[in-house]
Amino acid sequence: MNVTNRTTVVSLFALRPDVVGGIQLFAAELSRQLAEVGRQSVLVFLSAPTARVASLFDLPNTHVEIIEQCGTGTYGSTSRTLRLLRKYRPEIVHFHFIDSPVLYSWIAKACRATKVFVTDHNSRPAGFCASPISVPKRSVKRLVYSAITRVVCVSDFVYDCRSQWGVLPEKRRCRIYNGADVARAESGACRRDDFRRRHGIPPDRVVVLQASWLIPEKGIDDLLQVARMVLDRNPNIHFVVAGEGSFRTHYEQIVRDIRIADHVSFVGVVGDPLGDGLFAASDIVCQLSRWEEAFGLTIAEAMASGKPVIGTRVGAIPELIVDGQTGYLVERGNVVGISERILSLVNDTQLRKTLGSSGKLVCQEKFNLVTNVAALIELYGIREAAHRTH
Repeated sequence: MNVTNRTTVVSLFALRPDVVGGIQLFAAELSRQLAEVGRQSVLVFLSAPTARVASLFDLPNTHVEIIEQCGTGTYGSTSRTLRLLRKYRPEIVHFHFIDSPVLYSWIAKACRATKVFVTDHNSRPAGFCASPISVPKRSVKRLVYSAITRVVCVSDFVYDCRSQWGVLPEKRRCRIYNGADVARAESGACRRDDFRRRHGIPPDRVVVLQASWLIPEKGIDDLLQVARMVLDRNPNIHFVVAGEGSFRTHYEQIVRDIRIADHVSFVGVVGDPLGDGLFAASDIVCQLSRWEEAFGLTIAEAMASGKPVIGTRVGAIPELIVDGQTGYLVERGNVVGISERILSLVNDTQLRKTLGSSGKLVCQEKFNLVTNVAALIELYGIREAAHRTH
């Protein structure tokens, strides 16, 4: 007879583990802490991890599985998920970034999972305003969502969106911030000069970084307009744009058209942003999003690296940046305001250090990967159960 395996947690991520990024580091830290309480960790991704990422998961209690199109709701995806859950019979199943959380939660329940968690990582469209659904629809939705034990929101912004929706009662939603790996940020600090040399960035320039998808929602158009404005006033600045996206060619052409190509580097996807020195090589970090950010891992990683951050006042970004203390908040699309804030930091080395140091302290207290994963383990009820058995 098949019984639930009360030593196993299955975490399904609808993403490709190609880089040593925030989510991959989260998965590794989760597995490490599950090992401390005697649990097996099964990590499911869309594709096989690269060698660098796979090394993170080289733990005795950790198993990596691949489900193509994981979380899409297709027949192939759901049937493979069903087979995997039958194979491991986990006590706890946790879904991340999947398109059909309700469907997969019921599949997990059908496989006798005791607890099912869904993390809401989703950013919302610009200007999004959550509103409650009608009472009849709410009743149906509550029944449909009854397979989910708890929805984990990565920010108060996401939590408030869920609250306004009115489907999940308060006891079935919570907020646990994403976290940055502070130790990895410190280990990458010595790579500053190496990163600059590899990408041909002059050592005397002040570097302004944005690391994100190269899409309009991330405010790349605004960033390039800002670059033109600040370079007209101070040519000793260099902009680094890290990441990929369908608009990369378009943005590279804009840079050529406005004649700032020798002051802008598109470095693509960096395999290990913290460890390879991406943040260490920067002096100022921007996140100029136009949509409502669910969190902002780049901001947390910049803070862990001791860098001041300029961000737009959208979504959860005001929860990360303390205006005037760890960086600056500006209204979305306010290129003049953003330019002035960048120039004020460019011209004041001590101010950059002061804001960066304050940001690092805030990150250690609120957005620390180790601490926030520990909070998730507590939410699972595993650590408490482990204490009772020892």
